[in-house]
Amino acid sequence: SHGWISLSGITFITTAAQSNSAGLLNGWVAAYSDTYAEPTWTTSGDGSLCTVQGLVGGGLWGQPFTILPEVCRPAKRLMFSVNNDQFSSRVDVLPTGEVQWQAGGNSNGWISLSGIRFPTTAG
Repeated sequence: SHGWISLSGITFITTAAQSNSAGLLNGWVAAYSDTYAEPTWTTSGDGSLCTVQGLVGGGLWGQPFTILPEVCRPAKRLMFSVNNDQFSSRVDVLPTGEVQWQAGGNSNGWISLSGIRFPTTAG
């Protein structure tokens, strides 16, 4: 209604060679992989940032989608607001590397992991 939209916060990896496939757990699969990005994780060149992106679906809500490797884990539990079609969802990334849905929308059978980006070092 204001005639504008903010593009702040949009992050994604532009080179496929930089991304590592996220091994999926608990029935989660790459959702609509013919159209949308498969789930991946990537660290920055110096290893100080981790980016998670892609679309997953079909799994057990509340159970981890994936477990990130040690090079791509936060020091503390982090919460992210992500997309589930017309609903917002909360996805947490734990220091153990687990990435899982915690709350919010889950009625569409899929969830976007895009926009999850965090430091891997303290400070």
